[in-house]
Amino acid sequence: MPIEFTATPPAWSYDDYWNELRAMEIELPQHSQEFQPLMQFLEKLQPCNLVEVGTREGGSLFMLSRIMPPGSTIISVDLPGMAWGRKDSGVRKQRIAERLRADGFTVHLVERDSSLPETAAEVSQLLDGAPIEALFLDGDHAFDGVLADFRNYQPLMKEHAPIFFHDIAQAPHLPKVEVHYLWRVLKTLAPYLEFVVAPHWGQGIGIVLNTGLAAGFDLKTR
Repeated sequence: MPIEFTATPPAWSYDDYWNELRAMEIELPQHSQEFQPLMQFLEKLQPCNLVEVGTREGGSLFMLSRIMPPGSTIISVDLPGMAWGRKDSGVRKQRIAERLRADGFTVHLVERDSSLPETAAEVSQLLDGAPIEALFLDGDHAFDGVLADFRNYQPLMKEHAPIFFHDIAQAPHLPKVEVHYLWRVLKTLAPYLEFVVAPHWGQGIGIVLNTGLAAGFDLKTR
């Protein structure tokens, strides 16, 4: 069932935040016309914590932090230099973390394999056992990888909390991006929302609410 959502003009300027990123020489890999409505959706929920799997340089962490409550906890799970990242992203990611801490956020950078159960256990410890209130999965884009990340962190989530996926659109020129295989199943099981500007080009952001999704959810084949 689609989530009812109407994006209204925000009180903040997306371009101003994006220009701050550019001044810091930080990349934002998501499409602006997909990411701004995601920010507007999250702003209405006001989560007290955010876990992002797959951070790269930290652009999306910075943008999402702009609409989160002061003092929120932000956790990045990311290994620089892996297949879907960049070898030199760690320094820029640290720069973003320092900026967010200066802004009053509690920030943790977890640099280990996101698919390992012990990594999820570390995230839970960093939250003092509190449930995840917003989860952004933008790490491994292979089917087995994104499924492993979903299964690893979804059981830690608050009921009805949003899970965001990047690159949900199937694009023929990007055969290694397989997030759409998981996305098309999840949207049949729980309330969902999609922001896809150009399906033929790829990208796209999907949101599914953590309701009706059994812990340990598995999908054997694509």
